[in-house]
Amino acid sequence: MAHRMVVAPGFIDMLVGSSIPLLLDPQAADSKLLQGVTTIVVGEGDSMAPQNEQTLKDFSASDQLPAWHTFTEYFQLLEKAGIAVNVVHNVGATQVRRIVVGDADGQPSTDQLDRMKAHVDESMRQGAVGLSSALIYPPGAYARTSELVELAKTAASHHGVYFTHIRNEGRELLPSVEEAIQIGREAHIPVHIYHLKAAGQENWSLFGAALKLIEKARDSRVPQSFAHAANDWVLRVAGTQRVETIRAASQ
Repeated sequence: MAHRMVVAPGFIDMLVGSSIPLLLDPQAADSKLLQGVTTIVVGEGDSMAPQNEQTLKDFSASDQLPAWHTFTEYFQLLEKAGIAVNVVHNVGATQVRRIVVGDADGQPSTDQLDRMKAHVDESMRQGAVGLSSALIYPPGAYARTSELVELAKTAASHHGVYFTHIRNEGRELLPSVEEAIQIGREAHIPVHIYHLKAAGQENWSLFGAALKLIEKARDSRVPQSFAHAANDWVLRVAGTQRVETIRAASQ
């Protein structure tokens, strides 16, 4: 009989930047498995698909891998390589923007937005679980809320989730959380906020207010969750409950 041990299901890593290492060396999964992680969720604004010739060149290891353009093609590469963890991908709002609009600042035309939505639709049909955004980094930062709502509506039509690295984690934390909630409400899609935190000690007092915004959204039936909390908070989210261990910096 085991003592001082816990029997638990495999953990889920909700934010992994890339699954390319699993293609280059399937044993790279050991670093997750040895920590009890059996499922990874991949993508933060960027995503493994869709791809065009230019975006493929941006992968430093692209010359070591066969070319792919869709999630169907990419998943076939993963299956052929043989991987030891469950891999879940989302489609990146930045990714589809780069393919259609490019890296420059500017807003998509109606035709371009329709093409971006078509890429999201195709990706969801091929196995992506939702839409992700990284609004603190260009070119994702150039996207307006209305653009994200339209892309999220497409993901929502496939029962997807909206994952987001919000626009600002410092003095503009609260408007950034409100934007994520607005996207969830208008697109009728659950929202997951990556590494929720108040960056900079001068902004720590905002964190409690950010949590209250999320709780209020849940009360109004906008599903919200968050991960990678910082600044003296260790949080576990389960349904609509929040368990707080360690003191809140805002107290």
